[in-house]
Amino acid sequence: MNRLLSQVGRSCQERVPEGLEPAERRCTVLLAVQQTLHGEQHSGPHMSSTLSPEQAAQRVGLSRWTVSRALQAGRLRGVRDNRGRWRIEVEDLDAWLAAQAPPPGEHNAQ
Repeated sequence: MNRLLSQVGRSCQERVPEGLEPAERRCTVLLAVQQTLHGEQHSGPHMSSTLSPEQAAQRVGLSRWTVSRALQAGRLRGVRDNRGRWRIEVEDLDAWLAAQAPPPGEHNAQ
């Protein structure tokens, strides 16, 4: 059994995107192992679509504090991981950003 888990773990670890912090990498590998053992697809929205507030801010060109305030106020949907850090789904970030944009044809006149 341990040999099988080791093989599955190595196989799933190869599918994990580069650039993740060690803790995030371990969580992602464990999720991939769980999905493998349950016959679920390896790559999917859970594998690489979550962002930290800092990554989300960089993606949309805002400050980390703006993203953090939106999370705390409930305007931006996110979840806390087992260490209390926020994780944001890319789809939720995109929806929040779209909601912040003014309606078409409306702009600030100066």
